[in-house]
Amino acid sequence: MSEFLNYCFDNWYLLLTIALSFVGLILSVIKMIKNGNFAGIVALYNLIPNLISKAEQIYKSGNGAAKLSYVLTELRTYALDNNIKVSTNMLTEAINEQVSATKVVNVNSLTSSNEENAITPSVESIQILADTNNTTSST
Repeated sequence: MSEFLNYCFDNWYLLLTIALSFVGLILSVIKMIKNGNFAGIVALYNLIPNLISKAEQIYKSGNGAAKLSYVLTELRTYALDNNIKVSTNMLTEAINEQVSATKVVNVNSLTSSNEENAITPSVESIQILADTNNTTSST
C-alpha cells in the first residue's frame, strides 16, 4: 500500500494530467450530445471508408491529392446539407487516420487472410471532430 502512495506522490502531476484529460473528454462528449451534433459527426466519420473507396475507383494510384479533395468535398457537402459544423482540418485528420488504418488492414490481410479487420471510429477521432464543432460554432 505504501508503494502505491509513494508512486502517487512522486507522480502527482502525471495523475493530475490524466484526470484532467479524462474530465475534458467527458465534458466534450456531453457538450456534443447537448448540441445534437454527436450523431452527425459519427455519421460523417462512417461515410469516410465508402468515400475513400469511391475515390480509389475514380482516381487510380498516384493521385492522393485528388482523392483527398474528392472525399473532403463529399464530406463538406454532407455536413452542410445536414447542418453539421466541422472544420476541413479535422475532416482531413479523420480521413488520414482511416487511410492509415486501411493500410494496416491491407498489410494484415496479406499476412493473415483469416482475420476480419473493421474500421471503427475511436473516441479520440470523435472528440477531434467534436472539438471542431466547438471552435467553429464559437467563431
